[in-house]
Amino acid sequence: MNETKIQKPSELLRKLLQETIEAGMRTVGSGNDLIPFLVTDGEKAGAIAVLACEDFDKSTQAAKKIIARVQDSIVRYAYAYDGYLTLEGERNDAIFVEAVERAQDHVFVFAQRYRPKRFLRPAKTIGNPALLMTAESQLLQACVIGDVSLLRDPQPGHPQGDR
Repeated sequence: MNETKIQKPSELLRKLLQETIEAGMRTVGSGNDLIPFLVTDGEKAGAIAVLACEDFDKSTQAAKKIIARVQDSIVRYAYAYDGYLTLEGERNDAIFVEAVERAQDHVFVFAQRYRPKRFLRPAKTIGNPALLMTAESQLLQACVIGDVSLLRDPQPGHPQGDR
């Protein structure tokens, strides 16, 4: 029997994912829109870049350019954006986080569903972050960290969807 081994994120990448989701939840928890952002983690330091562009595609292109420029100095990164996730026919707001680590050969895409803040009702997470095994990366294939090539442009029906 030929079994495919499912890779798991390292402890450091899981920590970066959790911190990125928490930062996103603080933003939506305050009632603000989540502007796509990139968190990089290097051997010596890390950085956060908020990608305030006129649309999501331009934010993705900006993330790609930053990664290409700093790829030799980073060990891992997380790219976060807002979208929708439909599970069992129910559409929810979600924070998506794509994460790559130099030691891995693919992109991990997680989603954290949440209920947005409304008037006096605070924002609230729904369940735990979920690893989306079939999601496509929003970053272009030309970005590389070590030997890790990011996946292609978004496909029709991607969770970013109609937002």
